[in-house]
Amino acid sequence: MPPSPRCPLTFTPDQAAADLAQYSPAEVWQQRVRLDNTDRLAQYRPEPELSNAQLSCRFVIPTDPQWPAALADLGPACPLGLWVRAHDRLPELTTSTVVVTGNRVASPEAIERSTAFATAVAEAGHTVTAALAYGVGAHEAALIGGPTLAVLPRGLDQAYPHNHARS
Repeated sequence: MPPSPRCPLTFTPDQAAADLAQYSPAEVWQQRVRLDNTDRLAQYRPEPELSNAQLSCRFVIPTDPQWPAALADLGPACPLGLWVRAHDRLPELTTSTVVVTGNRVASPEAIERSTAFATAVAEAGHTVTAALAYGVGAHEAALIGGPTLAVLPRGLDQAYPHNHARS
């Protein structure tokens, strides 16, 4: 496999897809480990984590039919993949999404308003999307009226927010 001119920790989904079209996942992984000048990848053991994750989720990549087309708008910032539960519903859930964000230290009034907003959005048939962070409870509100998507800013191997990790 020819060496990539870029650091393996900053490759694009298109680069990963091109490599995976020519080489096995193990070969692509080995190349990334060889080119990683930080040694972070060499210390990582993906097999046990992938096995555990695959018990409840599926990893969806841009070439999968379930991939949300709107993510292409992110260009080079598009994620390499998504861990998804209910992946067969992903296209349906992402056709009409509304992202609800808020402040981690939300006032009671902000929580009341965001709850009302998320409930109305869900009842109107849209999917409420938010992070599972502290503060505004958009997911709780959406569950009253309809579907919800959680976007986690880290992998399945780390709790988010970090205070939710087991002690």
